[in-house]
Amino acid sequence: MAASLFALVFALTAADPLVVNDAERARLERGEVLVAGAADVNGVPIAVARAVIDAPPEKVWPLVWDCSRFAGTMPLIAKSELVEHTGNTTICRVVTDLPFPLPDLTNVSRAVLEVEPGVRWRRSWKMIEGDYSVNQGSFTLLPWGAGKTFAVYQISARPKVPVPDVLLAKGQSDRLPDLMVALRKHAAAR
Repeated sequence: MAASLFALVFALTAADPLVVNDAERARLERGEVLVAGAADVNGVPIAVARAVIDAPPEKVWPLVWDCSRFAGTMPLIAKSELVEHTGNTTICRVVTDLPFPLPDLTNVSRAVLEVEPGVRWRRSWKMIEGDYSVNQGSFTLLPWGAGKTFAVYQISARPKVPVPDVLLAKGQSDRLPDLMVALRKHAAAR
């Protein structure tokens, strides 16, 4: 299931976000967060953020997979709970704090955790119930030189409450740099 979710999310973007060209590499090395957007075949926005974290993947990974930490480490997360963790699968309940006048949104998702030590760490999730018609994505961590991590976050989400597509896409892409900045901060503190 995780492989098919990951393939679907990647197939819907214009290019493989794990591939970095020379210009992007230079921007990432300067500390920039690269954000891009696309839409899947159903018109649901897909937002992608890429950044380099000054910590090895082993230190960043707990911040990415353990959803019980999200309320304290991820922007806009009001509450987060690890409901179940069995083998390489987790079920998480996350409440996102949206700006007024929008209501907070709850998402219960099943995530598959894939770890190839020294090569790749990936959390791929898909909503099983909640306040969205779609909520799926992935967080992939790759080694980036000595003691650093290349982090790639993809999200495709559409809340059930009416939100114009342009605001949905803008909200996702505008908040992604904040997510990477928070990840950098918490990884440095570990």
